Amino acid sequence: MSRSRYVVLALSISILVSSLQLGFAAEPDKTSDAFREAFVREFDRSILNTTPGDALMLRILIESMGAQRGVEVGSATGFGAVNMGIAFERTGGHLFTLDIEPWMVATTQENLAKVGLEGTVTCIEGDALQTIPELTGKFDFVFIDAYKPDYFKYFKCLEPKLMPGAVIVADNVIKYGKDMQDFLGYLEKSPDYDIVTIQASQEKGDGMLIAHKIRRDYTKLFNGKTLDGWVIENKGAFSVRNGLLHVNKGTGWLRSQEAFSDFVLHMDFRFLEKEANSGIFIRTKSTSKKDDNGWPDNGYQVQCKDIIKDTYPLATMIPYGAPPFKDKSDLKALTKAFRKTGEWNHYKITCKGETLSVELNGILITTASDIKNRQGHIGIQAEHGLLEFRNIRVKRLGQ
Repeated sequence: MSRSRYVVLALSISILVSSLQLGFAAEPDKTSDAFREAFVREFDRSILNTTPGDALMLRILIESMGAQRGVEVGSATGFGAVNMGIAFERTGGHLFTLDIEPWMVATTQENLAKVGLEGTVTCIEGDALQTIPELTGKFDFVFIDAYKPDYFKYFKCLEPKLMPGAVIVADNVIKYGKDMQDFLGYLEKSPDYDIVTIQASQEKGDGMLIAHKIRRDYTKLFNGKTLDGWVIENKGAFSVRNGLLHVNKGTGWLRSQEAFSDFVLHMDFRFLEKEANSGIFIRTKSTSKKDDNGWPDNGYQVQCKDIIKDTYPLATMIPYGAPPFKDKSDLKALTKAFRKTGEWNHYKITCKGETLSVELNGILITTASDIKNRQGHIGIQAEHGLLEFRNIRVKRLGQ
């Protein structure tokens, strides 16, 4: 081969390789945030698709609640599925999108593939009233945007599959409210859901209903009206005022009628006087000391006193006749968590096996072990000063 031909061939190969490299380099990453946001922005939406503002709200809802399994009734061409799919990919969850029109299902699948979400979103073709019952497992997110008169039918098919805490979003509830009165009326009257109608976007002049399935895994120990479920021991000064449990100094204690073993206890409390003093009894027997105070003779107490220093400051443990235990408290964390007299504080007290932990306003303060009393009552102590309690609720563990 002549030298000139060799040079021409080498240049040709170099140009070809460079062209191939440029071609590969130009291939976009369809899973990147930038590519997906551009795809959403340039999406060829029709009147059947939700608006960008509403779609973004769905994405935010899913991601903020950490939803894991969702259902969309009414795919259209996949604008909502793409937006929700982005959120479910981030939470590690999965979305099932349903539509009765074969061409809409095919178009949705194509659009999902264009942004690499075909593994996160499953498209199902068919009448939702028939395909929903075939879905297995439980769901924590639902978006309904299909045939308006059938909203209630879709919902009743889905309701047995909803997890506690599930969120249901229904589109077009303002413009088409008359077509879904059975659906709207059911949710408005049901004690199992909190609902609100919002306008996340002004583009279509309509609104979305958001319903939250209330968690029932916690039991209220105080109903805000009476002391039903409690026993006043030794003439303790406990009363109900304006929906709050009021403790008016004195002696004695308030005992839950039920006994608890493993549980999580939540309550709000506030001190109405400086250095007001009370206590929360945990796994405590129903018997009391035969003295002027009349407090329990076999249990554990979480201190509830308006101080962060001294021998037993707020959120620390005090023995009340129960077998010895080991405990450790973080007083630096207590200083950070403490709220001044008159402000509401929150306790989360967890008992599991022989361990106990106390969180004050979301910060862990005390841990304890060797809690030998494996079952007992929950109680509130009357002592020095005025206090108020509210939102007292308990969740039994292991049930």
